[in-house]
Amino acid sequence: NELLLAEGKLAVVEQIVKAEAIPMHNLNSIDQYSDDFQKLYDQGVPRGISTGFSSIDKIFTLATGSLNVVTGYPGDGKSQWIDNVVVNVAKDYGWKTCYCSFEKPPTLHSAQLAELYIGKRFFDNGAEDRMTQEEKDLAQDWINEHMLFQDYFSGELPTIDAILDKASSAVMRYGIRILVIDPFNFIHYEKTGLDTDAISDMLTKIQLWCKKYSVCCFFVAHPAKPSERTGKKNVCTGVDISKSMAFYSKCDMGLTVFRTDECVELHNWKTRYTWHGSMGKVELDFDIKSGRYKEREKIEDFDWSIEI
Repeated sequence: NELLLAEGKLAVVEQIVKAEAIPMHNLNSIDQYSDDFQKLYDQGVPRGISTGFSSIDKIFTLATGSLNVVTGYPGDGKSQWIDNVVVNVAKDYGWKTCYCSFEKPPTLHSAQLAELYIGKRFFDNGAEDRMTQEEKDLAQDWINEHMLFQDYFSGELPTIDAILDKASSAVMRYGIRILVIDPFNFIHYEKTGLDTDAISDMLTKIQLWCKKYSVCCFFVAHPAKPSERTGKKNVCTGVDISKSMAFYSKCDMGLTVFRTDECVELHNWKTRYTWHGSMGKVELDFDIKSGRYKEREKIEDFDWSIEI
């Protein structure tokens, strides 16, 4: 009113035209991301970090803010493969991990992690390659520094909200970079409608949480059992996971661990961003003594043109 009296109608209209709109929550223009946009131009897309296996890095790398669904039949080595990667990135990059493993008590799980770290057996089975007390203590100190365990063995009902709340505390207090949820079918959710809708909502929560806290999540989910008609065990993918197609559609990366008579295969069947991986297959060998996966040595074909 003062402007109208002092300078007239044109001055008021001019101020209205020049006025900036009140910012709306989570509704932004690109200029509000100017620094990040320039950084993307200068440095390119953020690459994932190495798994510790050069062959696997060709199809999969670890990226913060990503939801990675891992599937495979029981006994094929899904959890063991994840543990191998977790130990490798802890050694190489110092990354810390929060485990939510419903099938392994923390002490037993730590024994398996100790074997991966030391490269020797934890338990006394009469073999000479058992780790010493000093090596066990060294492994315990290392695990204590790099791993946290969500413990639901006291009877607490595991819901996705409870899991993510604990994981959020692990981020804030300890700086964890990896969350492992293993496996899905232990998580309780309200069945007020279709399973697929509840699972889709759960995966959305995990994905948004990963982006908010810049954490890489491994989420283990079992496939439906092999065909009863044929009994044949084929390589399963995200579309074969029980109860919902959302496991395929919502994940950033999708992986299958598949054991054959000759080796263990890792299949990448979903990659959202090509700079983090690509669809394909890698073959690995497994050392049962240490629990470690190893790069599979290629056997060159014999050159039949050579005269003997």
